[in-house]
Amino acid sequence: MLPAWFGNKEAVDEYAEKVKELPYYAAFNQQEQCIGFFSVKTHYQHTGEIFVCGVLSEYQHIGVGKALYRAVESYLMQRDCKYVVVKTLSDTVDFEPYEKTRRLSEK
Repeated sequence: MLPAWFGNKEAVDEYAEKVKELPYYAAFNQQEQCIGFFSVKTHYQHTGEIFVCGVLSEYQHIGVGKALYRAVESYLMQRDCKYVVVKTLSDTVDFEPYEKTRRLSEK
């Protein structure tokens, strides 16, 4: 899932290593295959960050990402976080996976 979005093996390896120590939520299909995931970090006690996330393209727009986000939001609210941030590349970078990420914040 990640290599298609990041296109950089070092970045994928770095995310995979860092996620091992972070809260992690995953969605599975009926064949028990991972179809989506969110990993989160907490900063300064009141800010949650969606560190890395993704949903396989064939499972997008059917509520998988929304359900994962709600689980993350609940987790962060239980820890008194007031804000949630998602970091991505700026709109000056023309790369479709990041376009999709930026559109999420418009919803």
